[in-house]
Amino acid sequence: MKEMKRKVNGDKTSRHSIKKHQLGVVGVAVTAMVFFANSEVNIHALETGETATVIASETNNTANISNNGTRLVSSDRGSAESTRASQTSNINNTNSASNSSNKVAEGSSESPATSTETKEADGLAGSSETTTASSQANDSLESASPTRSRRVARSTPASIPASTPTSAPASTPTANYNGSVSLIGQWTNESRVKNDTVGNYTTGTDKLGSPLTNPGLFRGIAKTFLGWSDKPPVDGKIAEGARLFSPEDTVATAFPNGIGGDSKLYGVYSSLNDQDTPLPDSTFGMGLSLLNGMNKFAIEDNKVKIDAGVKADDVLPNTNLKEETITGDTRKILDVYKPENNDTTKVNEVVLTSEFEMDKTTAMLVYRNPHVGYVGPVLSNTYKGNNFSIDKSDKTYTYVDLNVNLDKDMVVPDKFFAEFNGYSWRPVYALGVNGENKEALNVFSPSDLALGNTKDSFNSLISNKDPKVTFGIETKGYKNITIRMILRSSGTQDSDSGANERIAERDVVADEGKSIAETIVRNMTLRSLTSADLKKLFPTKSDEEINKMVIRIAQDKAKELAETNGQTVLTVKGSVEGNVRANAGRISFLTLSSALPIKKVESNVLELGYVKPDPQPNPQPNPQPDVKPNPQPDVKPDPQPDVKPDLQPDVKPDPQPDLKPDPQPQPRTQVEKKKVDYDYSKRLAKTGTSKNDSLLAIGGLSILGGIGLLSKRRKEQD
Repeated sequence: MKEMKRKVNGDKTSRHSIKKHQLGVVGVAVTAMVFFANSEVNIHALETGETATVIASETNNTANISNNGTRLVSSDRGSAESTRASQTSNINNTNSASNSSNKVAEGSSESPATSTETKEADGLAGSSETTTASSQANDSLESASPTRSRRVARSTPASIPASTPTSAPASTPTANYNGSVSLIGQWTNESRVKNDTVGNYTTGTDKLGSPLTNPGLFRGIAKTFLGWSDKPPVDGKIAEGARLFSPEDTVATAFPNGIGGDSKLYGVYSSLNDQDTPLPDSTFGMGLSLLNGMNKFAIEDNKVKIDAGVKADDVLPNTNLKEETITGDTRKILDVYKPENNDTTKVNEVVLTSEFEMDKTTAMLVYRNPHVGYVGPVLSNTYKGNNFSIDKSDKTYTYVDLNVNLDKDMVVPDKFFAEFNGYSWRPVYALGVNGENKEALNVFSPSDLALGNTKDSFNSLISNKDPKVTFGIETKGYKNITIRMILRSSGTQDSDSGANERIAERDVVADEGKSIAETIVRNMTLRSLTSADLKKLFPTKSDEEINKMVIRIAQDKAKELAETNGQTVLTVKGSVEGNVRANAGRISFLTLSSALPIKKVESNVLELGYVKPDPQPNPQPNPQPDVKPNPQPDVKPDPQPDVKPDLQPDVKPDPQPDLKPDPQPQPRTQVEKKKVDYDYSKRLAKTGTSKNDSLLAIGGLSILGGIGLLSKRRKEQD
């Protein structure tokens, strides 16, 4: 009996111990899960960088589990609730203060706001910290407790200035053109009086306007208005650096920044007598003054330039520039000879442009070409009924010769096309020159229509709207060619045809950044049409046909020049000369007429040559053997010795000692479970599951493992 009692009591004690052990295991598992849950919240806050007050009594005040399995409720639960209420009140007060601060800060640059954060961890209340609140922190505070106010202050942190309303960028002041301009020094009353007037304007598009009228059959030409200037004239000339404006120019052109109280413009006049002296009243005195003043129509201070505005790369467009040197009036351009060029599809083209520069005051006087009552324009009235002889001794009309002298070894096309550009002048003849002999060459239209070689051959090509005249000439092998220019006629008084070829100021299109007057007096130019120009002009012609129409250097000659490496060159020169026939009729017994020669002025010299190609590009295949051996020794020996000895000793000895010394089944099962758990956690990480979920899974598995172990022991006891 005693033995049976002992056995029964032993069984009861054993069952009680098992239950007690079971409750202990469960308690440990629950505690672990609670710890992992708290860790997840803290880790999330650390990872995201968000500052939040976490109040969760269910977590922070979780009952402690004793070893005998009894659940004890923390006595701190009540204090936690009071703390929660206190925090809610603090947050609401903070939000109210922030809202008030934001209202006050609407007119200030920044309004930092602070909030009180209470940190709790594992049921213990942390210390209060006063920190700067960010918008993320306020969102976290808002969502932490459902009883909190939804009005969350989104204040600017103290370390980051709040954005302030920025004023619009200051606009550029609008130029003012509503005002007056003093117009100083205007001749009037038949060149007897000089007066000042005031021009009143309202907008920038208002035209400057004409000066005071200065009539008179002869007296008017004594003081010829040339234009308005921003500086007073000097000795009847446009001042150095001064601008010149036409009556057709706008106020905005003369005053880009607007007009003010002291805005002024000065009248510039060409005077046949003393610049500041009125023309005498007596007929004889007037006639004598005009006669002595006829030499004021002389065209002097002229310059002519060859390819001055053409880049060195563009002079010989089909070869590469080697070097350019300028010594005095000589410009030398050397290109690299191209063996692949030929005389058909790819030629050694030469681009040429000549410019004729005239004194600005004289250039404007020529454009004005003052008119004398019944006589007509002073500088061109002799054109009417004139045969325009090409004899050098003929001084009966005003003309300018633009001479181009090409090297004898250059190739001149049989039909050569060029373009002239000028507002005062236009072509009348194309002349082939051989010494003192001149021949009028046949002229062609841009459409290749033959126009003959008379004084009227160019008439159909002249426009009173466009300063450009495009034409072709039959060269007949001449290397020296002259384009003779005459003034544009204004009607029946200076033309047999009565054509008005003069381009009026209102029809002048000003160059960029220039006034109408400055555009009129710019250099007149004569240029050869390039192959690109000719292709546009004659789109149906082949490249070979186009190349035959340009000035060029034969390929054999280019090779010959290259052999000298620039020592031998071909030259291009030019010059300008001509005659002025000024005729103002007769006053009493005085003939107001004069022939004034335009003295010959030589241009700069253009020298063209070639050098041999650089021989360095030929031995380029040599670097190939240097490339092959370099990568091979670098790639092969390095990876092989480093990889093999490291992998083999590390892999083989590890699995054998772990598997063999475990004969007993139970420890082997536990080891396998641990391995499975470890592997399972790794797989969860690969699928994107957080590491905190893995910790929860470990806690759950420990519970199941404990329950399974208790069941097995109970069976063994039974």
